[in-house]
Order: sequence, then structure tokens, then C-alpha cells
Amino acid sequence: MAYNRMEEGIPMSRSRIETARYLAESHFRVEPDLKHVFLLTSDREDDPREPIKLLEIVDFTLADEIMPVSFAPNPAKGVDYPSSIVEMSTKRYKSLQNRTILFRGREWKIGEELLPVTAGR
Repeated sequence: MAYNRMEEGIPMSRSRIETARYLAESHFRVEPDLKHVFLLTSDREDDPREPIKLLEIVDFTLADEIMPVSFAPNPAKGVDYPSSIVEMSTKRYKSLQNRTILFRGREWKIGEELLPVTAGR
């Protein structure tokens, strides 16, 4: 069972959007081919079990299909929410007809671009 700080009466240290930005910034630091990170949203964002979903645009990725990699919350590392990462090549991202990704019958909208504070892009 996942550790839930709210159930224990301990306040979350970051909001969902702050956590998403933290994750994006962390990934920019370790992935040299990462070009963009976008927040993905669904019609289930009000459900506290819904993970933070990030779309990472990576040059030279081998990812050919939409296959999220999911992570449990990790409060010790400052991540109080579940998360899912979808990696996509720059070429595939540019070929999208709209700002929507379909995965197993669910529609995820490509939302806000999350940039690292230090990126200055």
C-alpha cells in the first residue's frame, strides 16, 4: 500500500503542479536529449489517485508507441503523487494533428509546457 502523507495528517510539501515542475526539472538535469516536457491532462484530474502525467519530447528516443512508465509516490524524494511519463520523439510530436494523445481508450490533452527554472528557454 502506498504511503499517503495526507492520511497521516502530514501536509503535502508540494502541489501537483509544483511536483510536475520538480519532476520535469529533475529530468532535464539527467537527460541531455530531452527537449520539452508537457503536462498531460485527462478528465480525471480531480481524482487524487490520478497520476501526474508528463509528455517528454526526446531526440533520438527509441519509443515507437505510447507506453507510459508509471511511478508510485516517493515522499522521501519529495514526490507525494503517483506519476506517469510518456516519451515521444521530436519527429512524432511534430506530426501530431492535434494536442491530444489516445492511450487505451483514454484521451490525454497536451497542456502546459514545463520548463526548468534554470533553462531560460
